[in-house]
Amino acid sequence: MSTYKDNSILETLDRLTKWTKIPELVEGNVRRRRMRFLPAATLLIASIGLAIILLFTEKYWLGYAALMLSFAVGNFLPLYGPVKQASNLHDNADERDLMLRRDANYVTFFLVSALAIIGIFAVPGLALFKEWPREILIRAMMALGFYLMCLVSIVPTLYASWAMGKPIDDDE
Repeated sequence: MSTYKDNSILETLDRLTKWTKIPELVEGNVRRRRMRFLPAATLLIASIGLAIILLFTEKYWLGYAALMLSFAVGNFLPLYGPVKQASNLHDNADERDLMLRRDANYVTFFLVSALAIIGIFAVPGLALFKEWPREILIRAMMALGFYLMCLVSIVPTLYASWAMGKPIDDDE
């Protein structure tokens, strides 16, 4: 049994923390990279999950599993993606980074707003058409909300990754 004085527990915890790369995030030493496949796959999984919930109401748990998986992955995309976050004071964002972040957020919020307005009318319309009970309608509206939250975290990284082009090596 180790004690506090020999620091073996603390050293082990410190090594585990460094292994997760979280100290690099805090220090701002994260290498920004394009992510094209992972956000696209995550968005596809979220869309399939929403479709399962809306079309196959008896298998709603499978759709929710897909939505939760894409939500979990989508929340980590902005940390390593090409969009530098406004809240990170250590990132020296130049004009190009600011423009890329602005455009990615414009596209995201336009898409989320449009899908929210369409979904608010389409989901109850689908419920009337299929004669759903109230519980299924509530489940479908909650799924729409989770899908929109997935879009907020996935789309900026996806847009910026495709808008960036190839990285340019510095001459220095």
